[in-house]
Amino acid sequence: MSEPLSPADEIYPDLRPKPPRQGVRARLLWAAATAFSTLLRLAFNLLYYPLAFTYDAVAWTVSGGEWADWRRSVFPYLLPGRVLELAHGTGTLALEMTDRGFTVTAIDLSPAMGKIALRKKRKWGARRADHESIRLPDPAAGPVLVRADVGQLPFQKEFFSSAVSTFPAEFIFNPRTLHEVYRTLRPGGRWIILPAAYPEWIAGHLLPESKNPSSRDNLSIFARHLEAAGFSVRTEIIRRPHSRVMLIQGEK
Repeated sequence: MSEPLSPADEIYPDLRPKPPRQGVRARLLWAAATAFSTLLRLAFNLLYYPLAFTYDAVAWTVSGGEWADWRRSVFPYLLPGRVLELAHGTGTLALEMTDRGFTVTAIDLSPAMGKIALRKKRKWGARRADHESIRLPDPAAGPVLVRADVGQLPFQKEFFSSAVSTFPAEFIFNPRTLHEVYRTLRPGGRWIILPAAYPEWIAGHLLPESKNPSSRDNLSIFARHLEAAGFSVRTEIIRRPHSRVMLIQGEK
């Protein structure tokens, strides 16, 4: 197993809204959005290791109960076939994708998250066996969980149809990550990235209304890095009843 990516190797494009040039109300809203984003980043960096067991509860709380819906925004964009999830966290999304018929391989570097995801997978398998009144033929049935570094993926070339990253940490911006995801996707494969989401009371003032923000929009900063790595990129703002989700698609 390779070592975690060094911060010195990473690129940190800022996906948060830029401060407005004028207007007290607009600046206050920008400050709230910045605080919200910073709180999420600090909290989840801490929660990913020593407090991993609290991750799901905290995620639900800080999102106002919308965390699961935000995460599921990726489903319509998945292509049939094998799916790679980068940084599976507590494993819920990997199990939900499996339930929808995808063959899922999910990786994470955190031992704490790996243990939680494995426990969830075992419970999922037991519930499935009880529901279907059969014994699962393989105790490892379900998503394959792998502890691995995203900068050195242990998979063969052109193996996956889709890759998924929801609310990823800074590793997502490392050129090595971009290269490895591109290498392991088949031609025409798709990388679906959900970098952030905001409650409507913030997003309504600070995120674009259109589904295709202009090249000057903050959502396009990371998109330019994807294009440099060889991906064809589309960016979207997904409107939900009480929030907006930022989504990037990179197609090989």
